Amino acid sequence: MAVVVTSPVTAVISTADSLADGSAGAPSVAFSTDATTGFCKSAAKTVGVSCNGALSLEVSDVAINCHNKPLTNVGDITCKSTGQAITNLNAATGITAGMDVTAVKSLAGIAGGAPITNAASLAMIAAGGGITNCTSVASTAADMTLKANAHIIAQLSDTIADGAVGLLLRRNVGGVFTLEQVTMGASDSGGSGYKVLRVPN
Repeated sequence: MAVVVTSPVTAVISTADSLADGSAGAPSVAFSTDATTGFCKSAAKTVGVSCNGALSLEVSDVAINCHNKPLTNVGDITCKSTGQAITNLNAATGITAGMDVTAVKSLAGIAGGAPITNAASLAMIAAGGGITNCTSVASTAADMTLKANAHIIAQLSDTIADGAVGLLLRRNVGGVFTLEQVTMGASDSGGSGYKVLRVPN
């Protein structure tokens, strides 16, 4: 059984009815003006959204698959419990004040990678999450920090003094952990044509 939605509605589904699985090219719930756009059962325990005969979104009991489509105009993306994966995104783009992507196990871009732009924060939980195959991770703030186990491991800064680089690194000297500015050594200190990068003693 398939349902074609028109205005006014030409079919009524009772609680005893069930739909055929359908497919991306022939969704079970379609529209009279566009028979290849609608909803189908794309896989076991998975609802698919078909647009122009191709899957644009799949929602299952374990994942949301965006099929390499950009996710735009997002306020917040929040995964609960131990974290879930947000995968197969072409781009995750926040607007105006930015977006928070929190409690996420992993953000995985595909193909050429996915930019994550205008982000207020990226927070991983549990044993840690990976941001993989991304072309860029961009912050609108002057500084960006990288943390592990609640400790700042590195900080990237757009405020760079003369002779320094935009990087601070966490170090351990005698059991004392500090975050130190990385600076450049003298000309040719790293060999002809190169400078060494250094932190204070």
